[in-house]
Amino acid sequence: MKKSIFTLFVILVVLNKQFFSQSEDTVVNKNIELIIESQFYPRLNLNIIEPSLKFRVLFNNNHILRSNWSIYSYNNKKEILENSGDGVGYVETINQNYNITIGYEYVINKEKLSPYLGFELIAGWGKIEEYGSRTDSLTFISDLNYSSKIPTNKIGLGVFSGIDIIVFEDMYIGTEIGIQYIVNHQKRGEYKVEDASSTPPSISLPIEARDIKQLGMSSVGVIRLGWKF
Repeated sequence: MKKSIFTLFVILVVLNKQFFSQSEDTVVNKNIELIIESQFYPRLNLNIIEPSLKFRVLFNNNHILRSNWSIYSYNNKKEILENSGDGVGYVETINQNYNITIGYEYVINKEKLSPYLGFELIAGWGKIEEYGSRTDSLTFISDLNYSSKIPTNKIGLGVFSGIDIIVFEDMYIGTEIGIQYIVNHQKRGEYKVEDASSTPPSISLPIEARDIKQLGMSSVGVIRLGWKF
């Protein structure tokens, strides 16, 4: 994570020099526009929440620095019924991720359409948790409870291309598609079992850390709505 923060800092310094440095032959236009954008992914699963807010800073009509902040929250709870009785247990699964990206866009400005392409660095953190009450996750057991907790973080790089469609003077809609390479790191977690009928009644076991590497498409189906200030 420290390496990723240092990399983000270096890129910002380089971009800062590009946009704000002046020489005898080149004068940079200092007109700056702030763009705030919300993004939506049409979902049929009502238990998935994925709000996203993007900030874009436009320099010299063609260059944009951007930062995207998003939250992914998944919560699923299901009942475990006793086979021959009225007992009820449940299993609850929680998956939460908080993501931040910092990137650069090159924009081709036209009258109503503004296509762009660029790259971004990705960082994030979150958790994967599961809780079982009166169950072993498959069958009802009246005196058994368990839980598993795994903290996570991620780092990655993405390239993308998109388009803005001007609706009004300071408002646009658009979409985007890209490719991302992400390394998800699941830190060492804990699995805990509480069984009142056993000795000892509580057992705690470590969950091994692991890295998951992913290469795939990003922003497929996203609907973007932005406002210029």
